[in-house]
Amino acid sequence: NSLLKEFKHEMKRASKNQEYEKAAKLRDRIYGLESIWKHRGVALQKLAEVPYQKIERVLQTILKTQEPIRCIEGYDISNISGTDATGSMVVFYEGRMDKSRYRKFKIKTIAGANDAGSHREILSRRLAHQEWEYPNLILIDGGKPQLAAILPILNRKQFGKIKVAALAKPPRKFFTRAPSGLGKEADLLWVQGRKNPLPIKSLPPEVMHLLQRIR
Repeated sequence: NSLLKEFKHEMKRASKNQEYEKAAKLRDRIYGLESIWKHRGVALQKLAEVPYQKIERVLQTILKTQEPIRCIEGYDISNISGTDATGSMVVFYEGRMDKSRYRKFKIKTIAGANDAGSHREILSRRLAHQEWEYPNLILIDGGKPQLAAILPILNRKQFGKIKVAALAKPPRKFFTRAPSGLGKEADLLWVQGRKNPLPIKSLPPEVMHLLQRIR
């Protein structure tokens, strides 16, 4: 607020002295600051309207559990033409990213572009780190094959409370060249214990957006 007052005072003085170029630059700075302040207020208001507890309740319903869903880990595999494969792990706690807990894994035992096998490797290695807090939900980038590949690991007794799901990109036939990327509306959520996937556009917007951010 004090900076805005200072800029407005300088703009009036510049205009009075016929320093119109300087006045125009100050005007742009004023508009920029006011825009930042305005959007900050909107963001804080939306955050207050949608507490994480609401998102958590929806996730608990989807996952058929009464256990807390506070910590979510997201996994993705990347490679260059089938070589130099790596796995990335991101962590969100109560809907907010926790970059201090992000990790990167170099795939060691899987050759070629094998997402299912690579997911199985990095999940095994991650869960071997008992000193890292275990998540309540693991979300992998992939579909039914990737989910099936890691379920045997998560079905072990010590990991019984960890839920798992896979967020699949839309089938190729749904992709569009349109700049708006309408094909994204066909994203599907495959959930442990459910026969059929859920279109994420059918979920409440705040839940859909969180899943997309994690991926």
